[in-house]
Amino acid sequence: MAEVSRRSLLKMAGGAALGLGARRHILAIFEDGSIVVQGQQIPAQKNLGAAWKRSLFERGTKEVWSGDELDSIGMPVGGIAAGQMYLRGDGTLGLWEVFNYHHFLSYGATNYAKRKIDKSVDFGISVNVRGSGERELSREGFSDVTFNGTYPTATVNYKDTTYPVEVESVVYSPFIPLSAKDSAYPATVFEVTVKNTSGGEQTVDLRAHLENAVARSAEASPGGRRRHTRTIKEEALTALVHSADPAEDEFQDQPANPRPAILVEDFEGATYGDWKVEGESFGPGPAPGTLSNQNPVSGFVGKRLVNTYYNGDGKTGRLTSPAFTIQRNYINFKIGGGNHPGEECINLLVDGKVVRSSTGINDEALLWEAWNVSDLQGRRATIEIVDTATGGWGHINIDHIEQADTVRSLDDVKRRHGDANRDTGTLALGILSSGSAIGDGTYSFLNPYHGPCCAGVGREEDVCRRAGVALPQPPARPPVRQLVRGRRGGDALDRQGLRPAERQYTTLGQDVLRLDASLLAA
Repeated sequence: MAEVSRRSLLKMAGGAALGLGARRHILAIFEDGSIVVQGQQIPAQKNLGAAWKRSLFERGTKEVWSGDELDSIGMPVGGIAAGQMYLRGDGTLGLWEVFNYHHFLSYGATNYAKRKIDKSVDFGISVNVRGSGERELSREGFSDVTFNGTYPTATVNYKDTTYPVEVESVVYSPFIPLSAKDSAYPATVFEVTVKNTSGGEQTVDLRAHLENAVARSAEASPGGRRRHTRTIKEEALTALVHSADPAEDEFQDQPANPRPAILVEDFEGATYGDWKVEGESFGPGPAPGTLSNQNPVSGFVGKRLVNTYYNGDGKTGRLTSPAFTIQRNYINFKIGGGNHPGEECINLLVDGKVVRSSTGINDEALLWEAWNVSDLQGRRATIEIVDTATGGWGHINIDHIEQADTVRSLDDVKRRHGDANRDTGTLALGILSSGSAIGDGTYSFLNPYHGPCCAGVGREEDVCRRAGVALPQPPARPPVRQLVRGRRGGDALDRQGLRPAERQYTTLGQDVLRLDASLLAA
């Protein structure tokens, strides 16, 4: 029987619809062109071709993605109801929605637009072949990367004609049908297999690193809080656990007899006055509310506000206040617009450095925000309003900036930020093997402390040196990075190589070094 093309099918359907009138609906169109409409019985013999029937029983083929397709494809690898993150097409992790913060991606076409999956937390796994250098398991590290997602597992393969090994990474979060408890672990598991394809013996190290991103919301103004990393060494587990000090309620002390508020700017004039304007997005002066083609703006005080949706989201700019002296415990202001930290934000600068910063929550409604500046009283400061994002929600709304001894609206502040400890917990990186670990420490939020977790073949000092980390002398201050050296089968991986591999073995195989690494986000 001849196959019916899509074009022919559409022609038949269109012609049938014209002949049937508006009230009769097509129920089925068969390969021979026969049509069944509403009110008719579907025949027992449907004239389906033998080839089509056979296709129902054929084993499917894996759908493999590569090249630029890897930029926008991903698979969820977070435990059920335990937050979410995505395995990106190149085997790295992105879209870390484990910080109890809702990131609104806008409406309609903007929300569903094809986009790259962001890497908001620095995590990665790398392989080092002695004499051939180190490669990260990513598109940057290997020229030939393929992704196959078959939820709940995904397989990413890495090859490069200039590198003597191939790597396979199988990634998943525990998913057990009919067992909600076992499927709700806040864990992502990487099973990494390295295969020697060189024809000669190779010595290989595997290493992973994880940024301490605990309490990320506090990075702009951490106060006296500090982050911590500790090591866990057990018979079948070596891990690094990141944490941070819990947040104190910075608004708990509200004086009974506050001093009068000091107005910094109400933006009720036709121009910006003494404020310095750069770029085009701020327009000729404060906006009278909602601008052309903008969703309704609400919540501002008086008749005008700063609204950088001037001629849309494509313009950029910066608005800077004259210098002033901080004389109260808080700086209150109203804020709305896009959630783009560092790009759509209002900043407080002291000595030219940003000491406080706030961004919108992807909502045109303005809410009260408050900065606790009690520790900065008497200092000279400036305020800058920044608009540098040009995509969706690439604008910011600001109004009525004042100094005061009390917070204008605790309800608004809590609505914007939620629980101050919503992202205070632990992030852990572990190797499911016995081993040794280096690098317990306490450090400030300003320290770029990624804490690599390393597994390697060779002496400890060699692994450390290749990771760019000096072995610790009993330090006065914590090292910047940590190391974990893995073991295989309980024996130290001491100068053992990978022979040429004709086939892959399991964890204890001499020809394949396999690393099971578990990333916990709880």
